[in-house]
Amino acid sequence: MAANDYSGAPSSATSAPEETGSHAGACTLCRRKKQKCSRDDPCRSCIASGSVCVYEDGQRRGAKPGYIDALVKRMDTLEALVLGQSLLLSNTLSAEGLPPVQESTNLEDRLTSVRQALLKPQPQQSLPVQAKRQRTQSSVADSPASISSVPPNPAPASVLGSSTSSLAARQKVLPPPSMMRDLVNIYFTRIHPWIPILHEPTFEAMMRAKDGYGQPADVVLQAITSATIRFYNTDRQTQDLYHSRCHDAVVLASMDRFSVETLQASIILAFNTVGAGRGPRSWSLVASATRIVEQLGLAVEEEDAAQDKLLNRIGFLPSAKTPTERESLRRIFWCIFLQDRFCSVSTGWNTSLTSTDIKRRLPVEGCFWRDRVDKKARYFDIDNLTIDPADDIDAIGGLAYLVEASECLNRVATFLLRETVDISNNDSLRRWFELFQSLDAMLVRWKTFLPARWQVAGIDATGKMDENLTLAHITHNTSVIMLHQIIAYPDSTFRHRLPSQNAAKTCNAAATEIATIAAKFVANTIVVLPPALSFCLFTAARVLLADSNHFGTPLDQNFEILLQALREGSARWTGAGQVHGFGAMDNLAGQFAERIDAARRSRSPINVRSVALLEEPQIVSFASPPVPEVFKGGEAVAGLGVGVDELFSMSGTGVGNFERIFTWTDEMIGQ
Repeated sequence: MAANDYSGAPSSATSAPEETGSHAGACTLCRRKKQKCSRDDPCRSCIASGSVCVYEDGQRRGAKPGYIDALVKRMDTLEALVLGQSLLLSNTLSAEGLPPVQESTNLEDRLTSVRQALLKPQPQQSLPVQAKRQRTQSSVADSPASISSVPPNPAPASVLGSSTSSLAARQKVLPPPSMMRDLVNIYFTRIHPWIPILHEPTFEAMMRAKDGYGQPADVVLQAITSATIRFYNTDRQTQDLYHSRCHDAVVLASMDRFSVETLQASIILAFNTVGAGRGPRSWSLVASATRIVEQLGLAVEEEDAAQDKLLNRIGFLPSAKTPTERESLRRIFWCIFLQDRFCSVSTGWNTSLTSTDIKRRLPVEGCFWRDRVDKKARYFDIDNLTIDPADDIDAIGGLAYLVEASECLNRVATFLLRETVDISNNDSLRRWFELFQSLDAMLVRWKTFLPARWQVAGIDATGKMDENLTLAHITHNTSVIMLHQIIAYPDSTFRHRLPSQNAAKTCNAAATEIATIAAKFVANTIVVLPPALSFCLFTAARVLLADSNHFGTPLDQNFEILLQALREGSARWTGAGQVHGFGAMDNLAGQFAERIDAARRSRSPINVRSVALLEEPQIVSFASPPVPEVFKGGEAVAGLGVGVDELFSMSGTGVGNFERIFTWTDEMIGQ
């Protein structure tokens, strides 16, 4: 008996077909019902059911057009990859003492040679040699993290993170030892002051270690190489080679597993990536690091990480053995905190590390950490700057004040991003003013509570300027500018209805102080200018340009100082690579300088409400929108019959203090 035609395919040659219709396959309805079709037009089944009989064109059998060509190209690509890997494997076999792979252009011959080399018995090694190799190949990520301990630690992980990697493979990624020492010196001179996460005396002792015992982790050395190779006097090809190799090795190691060493490397690489002017789409390392510090429990002090809860979390890190190691872990967290705050303020993103989840002591002053002096700093709390009697009064320094100043700036940016005011609603206006005044009071309080030693960012007795204290003062003035500029330079509709002139004076004073500090700092230091400092210089220059355009006055002379500081920062970031064709747009400072200079030449209106960073650096847009979003409403307040200027003088709104808070002078803080 012939089988039912379920698929519409012709019957086999051994059985006579029952269907005599003109169509080769069954109709759509018969195929769906899985019943026999007469293949007429219409078929008998569709006639009986009164349905519309439709025949679909049979699908063409065989490969699609171009499929064979795609397979050939894929085979060629795979063959090239296999040949390339065989070349690398040949070097590895030579390093392991195995016979080299025979040279041949034929793929089968090359694969046969590699297989024979791998299967060939190896000569028996002595026990000391095997034990030494086992120690060399052990991964640092598999052992408890140690920051400040020196020999006899096991050798760190290889650059590829594999337990079977060799010293030869490690040397392929890292520069020669003499060159590596020079790069480490460059790192501690030009970059380390901004991200002080490596204990310099300990790291120098580890660099002097021999035979793989207690040496720095390869992933950290790779990050240092990637960040400093542009300062090394060599050809462009060598710079690109070591930069790409080490950058990729750090990224792979950070993805493979998280540890203290990979966190240190991620901080260095993220600092270099952001400073190089790569857009926010390339900041994945910062997002990853913020998550890892929470998983490692670095957002909370050890004594506060109680393990008597109903559900205790897993612990990845052992307890710190020494105060120096404890401070090193603390600094890793705060440097990631600073990077997270910069990314949030400069782009408008939400922060990944919230203040409510942080229960950490502030970092101690750098000299105490360097000299291994045990000090106890106060806890991080921007709303409470008092010092507990159990804490050391003189413990904190420039880095701690930079953390606090960055948190103030983040709160101002969060306020501007989230809060709006409906000028037609009296309650909305009062609420917005109260929030504004509380932030202004926070900035005044922070400046007031600074000890006399840290009140001014100047040159100390040794003739140096504290990098982090300098950035803390500049960041504080940037917070003042961002808070007041929304009132200082509103749209022309509200120009004569808001206390803009007093707010503008405050913005000008803050920008002037930034220019003064920056000029002094650039003249007395050789370090690179970090992304956060470039951002502050750009914000100050932009507000001076907005002031000139808004009031129709000549451009303040401090604008040129800020612009030259950005250009100097660009030149410092480029380093020795400048002779090899690097341009000004290859780093963040250079991009900011080009954008602000282009805005000055165009004389277009300035939009102070736009974020500083753009994904596409070549797009320059400073134009203001027709009506500022933060101020909604019309010429008159609906339902009240009064204008905006009258509303600011109404009793009970609390806005009568506007004139006072928009003039922010030194006399207000008792200087």
